This record gives sequence, C-alpha cells and structure tokens, in this order.
Amino acid sequence: MTSSTHSSDMRHSPAIGAAAAFGSLLSMNLGAAFAKNLFPIIGAYGVTALRIALAMLLLMAFRRPWRRPVPRQMMAPLLAYGIVLGLMNLLIYQAFARIPLGIATGIEVMGPLAIALLGSRRPIDFVWLGAALVGLFLLLPLRVDNVLDPVGVAFACGAALCWALYIVYGKRVSQRLGSDAVAWGMLVSCVLTMPIGLFTTGTGLFTP
Repeated sequence: MTSSTHSSDMRHSPAIGAAAAFGSLLSMNLGAAFAKNLFPIIGAYGVTALRIALAMLLLMAFRRPWRRPVPRQMMAPLLAYGIVLGLMNLLIYQAFARIPLGIATGIEVMGPLAIALLGSRRPIDFVWLGAALVGLFLLLPLRVDNVLDPVGVAFACGAALCWALYIVYGKRVSQRLGSDAVAWGMLVSCVLTMPIGLFTTGTGLFTP
C-alpha cells in the first residue's frame, strides 16, 4: 500500500465509521419495531432469544469463525463481551414491552454516549450531549395521566449500562478477532438467552 493510498483511507475512515454507526442504529431500531409485533405471540424474552439465535446462525454461516483459533488470553474478554451482549438485549426488550420504543431507545443510547464523552475533552462533544438530552426530554410523556412505567425505565437504564460495557469489551475483542468477535459473542449470548426464551415461551418459540 502506498503512502497516498494509506492517507486517503485515513481521511475516509471517520466517514465510513459514522456511516456504519448510522446503519447499525437504523437496522437495530427497525428490527425492534418489527420485533415488538411478536410480543403478544412469544413475549419479550422469546423475541430476544429468537433474535439472537437467528443472528448467531447467520453470523456463524457468514464468518465461519471456527476456522481461526481464538487466543487463550481472549477467552475471558470474549465471554464477558457475549454475556453483556445478551444482557443488553434481554433488558432492552423488557423495556420495549413496558415503555414506548423511542423513549427506551433514547435512554439506552445514553450508555455509548457516556463512553464517548469519557474519552473526549472537546467542547463540541458536550454540545452533542446537550442536544441528546433535549431530544430525550421531548420524547417524554409530560402529561400527568401518562406516566412512564418505572420498571421499564429501569430496564432501559440497565440496557444503557450494558451497551456501554459492550463497547468497552467489543473494542478489545475486535482488535484481536475482527468481525469474528461478533459471531462468537452472539454464540455466547445465544447460550445465555435461549434457555430463558424456552422457559418462558416453550415450543411456541419454534413455530413458523
């Protein structure tokens, strides 16, 4: 790779990263909107188990991570990464079942936003934090007769914490494992969430 090619890649990397983050958020929220329609059929725990199981199967088929060995020193971070990923999904889908989707997502995104602010000292970043807080405030039901379920808010806050930890562990494992980290993490998450989904839903989880 020539120096001019490398410098061109460096210039475009922030734009690529921003586009990837936007695409990820768009995909996640569209998926959540569809998933909420399944709550009356298999419940929030069942939807979580189904979502993670399907994602795990797709990623395993696409990445085939078993072809590349996982270093022994990465086993513990990878396990923590997968557990946090599973907990994040379990908590946010419980929040979706109790409070509006937009409010739950707005609370959850505070987790990665806090991580970004902890690693930055630029004043503009705090402006973005203020804008996010204003946006979340505008989503809140301000009428007295439309109070948010405190349990749903607590689940969303728990998901925000897990999302922050997911970023911390995800950055560490992806530096060594690349995209394979997501596939292995989903496998760990599936082992965590599938028993819960089966216990709460039963064989209904496997109906077409």
